[in-house]
Amino acid sequence: MTVRRGGLDVFHGTTSTAELRRSLDELVSYLGRAMDFPDGALLMTGTGIVPDASFSLLPGDVVEIDGGPLGLLRNTTERV
Repeated sequence: MTVRRGGLDVFHGTTSTAELRRSLDELVSYLGRAMDFPDGALLMTGTGIVPDASFSLLPGDVVEIDGGPLGLLRNTTERV
């Protein structure tokens, strides 16, 4: 994940599924314990990238998440 502000990189972090505290097999086993999913399910693990507490996004920041073969997710932040 990269955050750009005014064209400059102000934050960069990386992670991988190898850094999950629980294995994907264990997470999948929890997913199927309470409900059946006859049409399948998506397992969302959240993010392992957390900036320092002093870092905040500002309006106009560009947040990019590179998913490799899945593609690039790019969003520009705004105050609402």
